Amino acid sequence: FISSINRIGVFYNNKRSREYGFSRQFHKTLFLIQYMINKNEWLTVGLITSCHGINGQVKVKSLSDFEERFLKPRIRWLQKENESPSKTELISGFKQPGKSTFIVKFQGINTRNHAEQLKKFKILVKPDKLPKLRKEEFHLLELVNLEVKT
Repeated sequence: FISSINRIGVFYNNKRSREYGFSRQFHKTLFLIQYMINKNEWLTVGLITSCHGINGQVKVKSLSDFEERFLKPRIRWLQKENESPSKTELISGFKQPGKSTFIVKFQGINTRNHAEQLKKFKILVKPDKLPKLRKEEFHLLELVNLEVKT
């Protein structure tokens, strides 16, 4: 049995993958890969779900294992639906206790009204900006197009 993961992360083979015992978690992971990689080869690492407070902060649902993407000040890329990504600077962020969401502040977003306009934006990174991993650890993007043998 040989299958592969194509460039957008879709698992395929001649028979249904469930017949070979792949779990629901496996399928959820593949769906996540598919969602994370958009047409322009950007990697979606977070989704802005709502505003937080009155000072322009937003709530972000993380799709990343790297919390520093939402904590450390640096340049980030935001994208609304199918528009081109735009560069912005993350000023600050913190993780909400007991949750997988972050509260972040972007430069130039100073009111609740401004923050409301960012709802449903994606936070993107370029694949060449992926953090270094330990030996024998891999980013999901590195698994795309690899042959799977069982």
